[in-house]
Amino acid sequence: MVKIDNRKLNCPEPVIRTRQALDEHPEGVISIVDNETARENVLRCARARGCAARWEQQGGDFYVYITGPVALDAALDDRHENSGERAASRERLQDQVFLITADQLGRGSEELGSLLM
Repeated sequence: MVKIDNRKLNCPEPVIRTRQALDEHPEGVISIVDNETARENVLRCARARGCAARWEQQGGDFYVYITGPVALDAALDDRHENSGERAASRERLQDQVFLITADQLGRGSEELGSLLM
């Protein structure tokens, strides 16, 4: 896992740097941030990419551990014992359609919302 030091950076920089690190190191990244807002934004970004993400506090900093994309089958295995049931769930998840009616994601910072979109 590669460590990315995002302390003392303003949003959306920690999210952008973490996303770039994940592109270069899909097996996993540790993103170090120094405030709760950056922690939550990095977690949200990682999970939106299908990655597993958790955090822990060390002193005044937050270490966000992100591991590669979670396989859809592995996630479904935890919920369904029957392979027929798993296949049906997989089909339902693949048939999802999302309607996006804005040019930014979330509320608050328009700049961050536009970058995340």
